[in-house]
Amino acid sequence: MLPNFLKPFHIDDQKLIRVGPKLDGGYVIDKISILNTEVIITCGLNDDWEFEKSFLKMSTQCIVKAYDHTVDKKFWIKRFKKDIKHLFLLKKIR
Repeated sequence: MLPNFLKPFHIDDQKLIRVGPKLDGGYVIDKISILNTEVIITCGLNDDWEFEKSFLKMSTQCIVKAYDHTVDKKFWIKRFKKDIKHLFLLKKIR
């Protein structure tokens, strides 16, 4: 059985806010939860910070701690080469 703090509670649908990019689907979160959040811990975000940026627009006092073991020097070199290629081909960089 789940402890009480993990059990769902009734939320007024009028207070729900969609957070995150449209292409990712985003997340629906209660506005009070957003305002009461002090720290977001993100694991495995790659190079996509859209959810975190969207969340921070609504809760400016929140701190974001992000971890991803796959983002290293090799990752950024590969990404830089890809972005330069797109620049010369006049393609939109995501």
